[in-house]
Amino acid sequence: MAVSSGRLLARLRIRHSSAADTPSSGAVFGAMNTMYALVAARTREIGTLRALGFSKVSILTAFVVESTFLAIVGGALGCLLALLANGVTSAAVYGRQRGFS
Repeated sequence: MAVSSGRLLARLRIRHSSAADTPSSGAVFGAMNTMYALVAARTREIGTLRALGFSKVSILTAFVVESTFLAIVGGALGCLLALLANGVTSAAVYGRQRGFS
C-alpha cells in the first residue's frame, strides 16, 4: 500500500507542477507581448529623441526611470488598497474594526 501511495503522490506532484507552469507561461507571454507593443507604440517618440541628439543610453535611462517610478507608485497604491480592503473584510468578519495592536 505504501508503494502505491508513494507513486500516487509523485504523479500528483507532476500534475500540480504542470498545472502551475501553464498559467505562469501565459503570464510571461502576456507581459512580453505588452512590452513589445509599448515599445512599438513609442518608436516614433524614440526616433524624435534620437533626432534631437539624445544618446541611446539617455533614452534607455529615461525609460528605466519612468518604469521604476510607475512600479513604485503602482505598488504603493496596491498596498494602500489592500490595507483598506483588509480593514473592510476584518470589519465584516469580526463585526468591528481591528487595528494593528
